[in-house]
Amino acid sequence: MADLWIRVEVFARQWLESLLPIVPEMTSHQRLFLGAVTLGPHLLRNTNLSIDWAVFDHFVGVLRESPRFGQVAYYGTVGSTVRAEDIPGRLAQKSFDSQGAQVSEETISNLLHQLRSFMEDDEVKVTVRSELFGFWADAPVQIADNLAIVLNTAEPTLMTLMMAIPQGRYCLEANATVNLRFQPERDFLFDAVNNEDTRLISGLYSDVALACQILSILDEGSFTPGSPDLVFDNWLLSSGFQSRPLRPVYPTSFDRFDLKLSHADLLKTLFSTARKLREDGPNHVLVALNRFYLAQFRGSFDDRLLDLVIAAEAMFLNDANGELSYRLATRGALFLADKSEERTAIFRKLRKAYERRNAIVHGSRIQSLEVAESVEDMEATMRVAVRKALVTIGAGHQSAVSNWDDLAFLSI
Repeated sequence: MADLWIRVEVFARQWLESLLPIVPEMTSHQRLFLGAVTLGPHLLRNTNLSIDWAVFDHFVGVLRESPRFGQVAYYGTVGSTVRAEDIPGRLAQKSFDSQGAQVSEETISNLLHQLRSFMEDDEVKVTVRSELFGFWADAPVQIADNLAIVLNTAEPTLMTLMMAIPQGRYCLEANATVNLRFQPERDFLFDAVNNEDTRLISGLYSDVALACQILSILDEGSFTPGSPDLVFDNWLLSSGFQSRPLRPVYPTSFDRFDLKLSHADLLKTLFSTARKLREDGPNHVLVALNRFYLAQFRGSFDDRLLDLVIAAEAMFLNDANGELSYRLATRGALFLADKSEERTAIFRKLRKAYERRNAIVHGSRIQSLEVAESVEDMEATMRVAVRKALVTIGAGHQSAVSNWDDLAFLSI
């Protein structure tokens, strides 16, 4: 295999060198065709470009000596066929910039290293990435061993006009290493459900989603996550990073979210606790967290209030069967405040929100301003409640957020 790679690298560099005087003369469309899968070489052979197709054919011929080209490479439930005929053009497209100038030797060496990795390694690094629109941070933050908030090195998906709409300057990234398997195209059958790599990749998506939920209770600012996208650190497998906002994004969608370094430890604690709860099975605090997060994506105040009250019910009524409005308001007040006047204010806000939610559900007449008022109250209240609940559980006091009658008794 080492001898094969030596010959592959020699022909790869000969191919790139032969293109040095040609690529700058290509039109933008021709440079696009250069990396086009399947059709690229056929389209360019019919032009008057003086491409040395003999070098191309030698390069393809030595690549075909590897049994991995023309087979289906799969990882988890994802599979793709990498054809030897496509490699020269794709390599060339990545080795020259948009103006036709060759990129650095360091970049080319990295591209060739990834080509060799595809030919020889049995594993590949995968990343689930989501852009964070309207999000700023003092610095990148490592949330867990395989999860971090990092600067977005790709071109932000959402372009802006005079910064009216914040771009995706930061990303959430969850990483793992999965097996890279090869099978003939005609035999591309495998058990996706019982595939360990499938579960591992699914866990990355879950971690990114959970991190977005945690960020939503960390501060009062808002941001919009992008749709999570699976990317690879190997250009032969990756189709590029494409993340889209999960809700319509306008300048009014954002109350700028600033993640301070002083929040980093709290973010790590909240995420670690929530992930442990998720692993243990269904949990009322996670239901509250999820409903609080979903409320941000609703298109009307009515729907937002419904989700926010459901979050409160999941948090404070996990063991209650009667007197729901009173119990929700009482438990929330006792949990969130120590002074009687603060408890009274919280009690009234929670009870009023519950009554207004009931009015919406049962079709009663209610003023829009009243609903908006309760949405604002419930967002502030439940953000603190879910955050405090996770901190309490993380400190080893899980019964303090489930045995609410005990809390009421101790507060007498």
